[in-house]
Amino acid sequence: MFFLVFWLLPFAQDENPDSLQQILLVSTGNKKVDILNRIAVSYSSTSPEKAIEYSNLALKEATENEYKKGIVDAFNNIGMAYTTLSQYETALNFHQKAAVVAFEINDKSCIASAYSNIGRVYWRLQIMEKAMEYYFKSLKIQYELKDDNAIAKTLNNIGLVYFEDGNLESAKEYFLESLAKNTKLKNDNLIAATLSNLGMVYTSEKKYNQALEYYNEAMEIMEKNGSLNGLSTTANNIGETYYKKGDFTKAIEYTNKGLEYGKKIGIKRLIMQSYLVLSEIYDTLGDYKSAHNYFTLFVKYEDSLDFDENTTLLKQLENFNKELEINSIQRDQKQMQEINEAQTRSRETIAILLGVLLLYVIVHLIFLIRSNKRKNDLNNILAERNIQLEELNHKLLKSEKELLDSSNTKDRLFSIIGHDLRSPYNILLGYSELLYEEYDELDDETKKKYIAELNKSANISFQLLENLLHWSRLQTGKPSLKPELINITEILDNALALVSLNAQGKNIRVTNLVDFNYQIVADKNMVATIFRNLVSNAVKFTGKGGYVYISAISHPKHDEFSIKDTGIGMTESDIEKILMETPVINFGTAGEKGLGLGLEITRQFIKMHHGELLIESVPGQGSLFKFTIPKTEGK
Repeated sequence: MFFLVFWLLPFAQDENPDSLQQILLVSTGNKKVDILNRIAVSYSSTSPEKAIEYSNLALKEATENEYKKGIVDAFNNIGMAYTTLSQYETALNFHQKAAVVAFEINDKSCIASAYSNIGRVYWRLQIMEKAMEYYFKSLKIQYELKDDNAIAKTLNNIGLVYFEDGNLESAKEYFLESLAKNTKLKNDNLIAATLSNLGMVYTSEKKYNQALEYYNEAMEIMEKNGSLNGLSTTANNIGETYYKKGDFTKAIEYTNKGLEYGKKIGIKRLIMQSYLVLSEIYDTLGDYKSAHNYFTLFVKYEDSLDFDENTTLLKQLENFNKELEINSIQRDQKQMQEINEAQTRSRETIAILLGVLLLYVIVHLIFLIRSNKRKNDLNNILAERNIQLEELNHKLLKSEKELLDSSNTKDRLFSIIGHDLRSPYNILLGYSELLYEEYDELDDETKKKYIAELNKSANISFQLLENLLHWSRLQTGKPSLKPELINITEILDNALALVSLNAQGKNIRVTNLVDFNYQIVADKNMVATIFRNLVSNAVKFTGKGGYVYISAISHPKHDEFSIKDTGIGMTESDIEKILMETPVINFGTAGEKGLGLGLEITRQFIKMHHGELLIESVPGQGSLFKFTIPKTEGK
């Protein structure tokens, strides 16, 4: 069971839009911008689409008038509306824009509002550490400004973060403090919201009668003020409380009320919650048909919310240019030339083989798509390339033997090549042979599928080569740290582009929460390799429909980066092996095999920066990889 909670906006939202429309008719200049923004706020919870419409009108007017405060308010209002629509990436982008402009005009009140709104987005994304960070930033400024109204709202929102973390005592403490301030301010809407949140805490403590007292008091205020959003939320929570109390008749009655209010204002989150509660009530009563029907409706609404958010993420990923991959290949080839002559002989052989292989795949991808009229020529070329691939495979095995004889690291390298390179080569040989022998019988969809597998295998081989090159340089003591000012956003764009195909294939949502133009001083190539390996690892070991979050926190003496996934997780034993330089052989959720080479390179590059690698993981629940890079004065 889940509660619906009341977060409070850092500005008033209880104005009547109709009366504001009358004022708008006689308003001009900056006053017109302010009225448009106030109308947007009045629609923020009940009609987010209208809120966006009026905010955009305000933004246009404010931009023409060079009215910076109006621009900040418009950005914040648009962000709030997109949060209500569960489009969190877009919401975060607008709130960050609001913060930038607020800093330009040094308006502390606007800065505090932007911080509070950013905290709210992180709270909805369940990234509680970041949510708390921004809420407390906002609260500090509000105390400096002695803005009791804003303080009361932020105290309530901090209480929500504690509640989500399971800290009921701290949540209750902040809710009560917020209630006291709201009572002093005589703000009925805020009093009702905080009362409902207190009811939620008492329900969690199984003090159902006390919870119902708070809920009923909140309902009385909301009915008087006509707050449909609040009535839907509180009615759903009362229904859930009666359900837990065992009074199923009352539970159904109030949950249906919540559903009725939610449908009137069309907020998916409220409707979805009503369906879920009704499903669980009927399941407990043994009415499995009704339970199934309501759960089906719940899933339908949940999928629509996920689709909205996924659409935003996919649009961002589609903007990456393929030239980034070409530049990455050129950098890796240049690094390879710097390796010691005695140990690079076999590495260069591998690079040449893979270069030929990549060229082959690219040429044939284009050829297969654009040259259907030349099928006979294509079959001949495929036959020749198949023979070449077999010869390349034999040469590669010979190169493995040379590496075993000439390097003191021969055992580990043999294991990596034997397991990781042979598999993609066999896939390339198999699919190219199928295309050659059965081309005329295969339909276009199957051909495209085979071509996609060829491309995927070539990418796997390329990424393995890159890690092999880095690893060999580490063994010969060749790499040197070349710190410079680098843009983490650019590096993450490159890393995400490389995993986009695999992530889309497994329907994994990869969310980049690092601030735009986040900069540090470090070795650019090493940091890029660290992110590529950790992000690739997260996608590899996360199942279909999972999540990967990337975030950054700036500390006084170092920067901390986190890659969190909802994948298969690791045991304490596996974590110890990684940190003790012991290879860990694991399989990804789609059968991808990994020997831990990328993690070893990652660990050593972090160590060269005098940083630290931390791993938290629970089998079946996912993993959290954190690493730190000391700031310039700490190196």
